[in-house]
Amino acid sequence: MAASDQNISEKLQRLTAELREVEQRFKSDQKPDSGSLQDFRTVLDSTRLTAWMMSVLLTVKNLGTDASKVVSFLTAERIRRFTHLAADLYFDAGKGTINSQTTGIAFLTDTLRSLLSRLEKLEK
Repeated sequence: MAASDQNISEKLQRLTAELREVEQRFKSDQKPDSGSLQDFRTVLDSTRLTAWMMSVLLTVKNLGTDASKVVSFLTAERIRRFTHLAADLYFDAGKGTINSQTTGIAFLTDTLRSLLSRLEKLEK
């Protein structure tokens, strides 16, 4: 095992222990401020998805499978996940739980416009 692999493995073990401690604190009614919690959730979700992707890619490498097929699968999974979230947001907006004052809505709108622009170029 290379030194950098060992370092990341050790870091993963430390982070896993810290996350278990955070989980226990949540369960014991220790409540963080909402901004810290939202940042944590965002990073945790992104990290979880990246870790899952790395796990799949390592499995593929160990099995000698074509990695491009896995990357296609992972992209399809991101699209499925995003589509589900977008549908949820659509229905939330219809119920009035999302409006122009909702935190992050301007950034989301800009990001969606950029994505739509890029997707339209793919269709041509």
